[in-house]
Amino acid sequence: LAVGIYALAHSVYPATWSFHGDIRYGWQAWEIGLSLAIVGMGSAFVQGGLTGWIIKRIGAIRAALFGYVMNIIALIAFAFAGFGWVAYLIIPISSLGGVAGPAASTIMSNLTPKNAQGELHGATASVQALAMIISPIMMTQTLHHFSKETAPIYFPGAAFLLAAGITGLALLPFFAGVRANETDLRAHAAPQER
Repeated sequence: LAVGIYALAHSVYPATWSFHGDIRYGWQAWEIGLSLAIVGMGSAFVQGGLTGWIIKRIGAIRAALFGYVMNIIALIAFAFAGFGWVAYLIIPISSLGGVAGPAASTIMSNLTPKNAQGELHGATASVQALAMIISPIMMTQTLHHFSKETAPIYFPGAAFLLAAGITGLALLPFFAGVRANETDLRAHAAPQER
């Protein structure tokens, strides 16, 4: 459930990034492309090397929590970033949020018997696919509603603020799942988590 809610929030990026950049900062195509290149480099750095190190260093539970918190901070910052150059400064924080997904997958894999790993990954992929159907509609409509000329409150960052709130909601089932599986998680925990 936490992974699905997180996916719902995280889809704000592919759904609205280019529109938001154009509406809020007046970015041209090359500036949107540049920002996406920086996002890609940050994601590659975090996913390619930093994620494994963080999970080994602080454990999967703390790493997932770190990722969720970094995402919330980045999403709130994107919501209120009034200048394009500020958005570039937020991208590294957002990239650190990429630790959340692999850390949550590690937790779920550790709790699932070997003969049910396929079911786990199938269920996770299904929940994420469902989020990718719902989220673009929700996020683009939020962006549209708060950035049109007749908006009751003009706030082009509203979709990012909504995504931050949804990410915060993902923490509720995350903590509930950790608490419900505390004994089993302790058996798989890194020494510093025990």
